[in-house]
Amino acid sequence: QKILARLKKVGSKVVGAVKRGAGRVMHALGNTKVGQVVKRGYETVRNTVNKGKARVEQWERDREAKKNAGKTPEQIAKEKQDKLQKAVNGIRPKVEALLRWGVPKAVLKGALATMRLGYGLTSLGLQAEDSKRTQIMAKVNPEDVVSQVVEADHVTILSLVHQLGQEVLKDPEVQKMIADAEKQKKAGGGTEDNPLVFGPGAGNYAAMGYLRKHVSTRSPGSVEHIETAGFGTSSREQQGRYGRLGSIKVLDVGRYPEIAQQIATLKSATGSSDQQIILSLAAVSQGKPLPGPFTKGKTPEQVEEYKSTFAALHRLLVVEGARNDSAISYNAMLADMVGNNKLSLDTAFSGIPESERGGGSYPPSQVGASPGGRGVAKQIGHPLPETVETTNKCDREEQLQRQIDFVSDWIRMKMETAHIKFETEDAVRDYIKKNFERDLRLSIKRFYVNSSAKK
Repeated sequence: QKILARLKKVGSKVVGAVKRGAGRVMHALGNTKVGQVVKRGYETVRNTVNKGKARVEQWERDREAKKNAGKTPEQIAKEKQDKLQKAVNGIRPKVEALLRWGVPKAVLKGALATMRLGYGLTSLGLQAEDSKRTQIMAKVNPEDVVSQVVEADHVTILSLVHQLGQEVLKDPEVQKMIADAEKQKKAGGGTEDNPLVFGPGAGNYAAMGYLRKHVSTRSPGSVEHIETAGFGTSSREQQGRYGRLGSIKVLDVGRYPEIAQQIATLKSATGSSDQQIILSLAAVSQGKPLPGPFTKGKTPEQVEEYKSTFAALHRLLVVEGARNDSAISYNAMLADMVGNNKLSLDTAFSGIPESERGGGSYPPSQVGASPGGRGVAKQIGHPLPETVETTNKCDREEQLQRQIDFVSDWIRMKMETAHIKFETEDAVRDYIKKNFERDLRLSIKRFYVNSSAKK
């Protein structure tokens, strides 16, 4: 095993050297006439593909509008429900036959993908209930009305998402905690033996505010250790480029798809669920012990290993909150939807191909989310504090759509939980007007401060 490990290490260095060499060649080529021709050709193809994709999407919207012309929202909803029921009736015996044969998971997923197309479903796939049970979920556009309302009113809705994040960072108590952290740093805090300590609850906001305020003073490559009081295990992060929140690397966790795999391995080893993973992240936020699956029957070494993992995952959420006000809200929404079994962590963090900016439905998981999120914030009238980071149109547009989709999913979940029908735009707008801000404030408080908060 040691020999294999060494070979793997040598191999990774060779691959890295090849990649760096290729990068230098491509950079040099880009400055030549040939390189410019290649670049223009690539951009032409890319723009043609994007225009074609947009035309197809518009055609689908026009076809749907023509199909539903003259129908009431209730009639449209009933037709969709009938279509869903017909699909379920047709799919169930086929799936049961496959399960009786004991087909591999990959084969089952492929069969479900074929059935989804055949029955015209929005989605058809596997969704884990816990470590031992998996259910098959089918959808046929039940969320269109919510998504349409959020998309139409996204400036107002996303502005509120940003506003609630800004509020908690400006709280006087949070500002005092930031000042305390500055004293710790001045006294030599931030090392492995003497980590910067932030209190639980509002201390999470202070950790975000402190990072946003002082990232410009960090040296590239410097490592800082941070701990949440009461939890007792620190995390560590490394600074990339000067002054960039987007270049901070939380150590001991990878990119979001790698985190999804890390969580899957953790669940398998402990028999835990996504819901218990979220409870553990809330435990770090609130300075509480980890729940049973990560402590009962475990050795002290195992418990410490799990605590280190959750400290790093929690720190990543804090860094996302420092990068963008909206992520403070999205962290709470993530906890809500996973906690209510409406979203899996695998879907939240992975599944979107790299060609579409990777990651998953959780907006900060997108490749380029930091500059893209800054662009969205500026676009909706909530520009973030100036840094040297730049934005680009592709990152911004993808990030905007992910934020709209994520908020739509959360609103839908809240309306379902409250037994509010969301088949009409008036019903959705009524919920947003009366309950959206209140419910989001409560969700933020429950994740960061007090899980049992009622108001």
